[in-house]
Amino acid sequence: MNIRNTSVGLVLLTAVSAVVLLTAVSAAFAGIPSPVESTFAPTTTGDHVALGDQQIAEQGFISISDDYPVNVVAKSTLTRQQVQSELRAANHQPFSKPSYAELVFLR
Repeated sequence: MNIRNTSVGLVLLTAVSAVVLLTAVSAAFAGIPSPVESTFAPTTTGDHVALGDQQIAEQGFISISDDYPVNVVAKSTLTRQQVQSELRAANHQPFSKPSYAELVFLR
């Protein structure tokens, strides 16, 4: 019977502590203005944004027309044969599975 009374007391103490903590936190944040109340001042104008969009479009990163998605050709200095030979060389290298110690401690 004594253990039961102790557990009920702990539950009540926890509940009362939670209410007191929530009340204190609410009172602390009561005077702080919400982000909606703060003022917003943009740092760029519409002309700056349009100029940036135009520059990005000229570089080929975005399209300002209806053709989406934009097909971007990758720029590579390697030929197809060079890429295939690198792939073959990488596949023929022995693969060793690192141990846990190597992964964690020997970095």
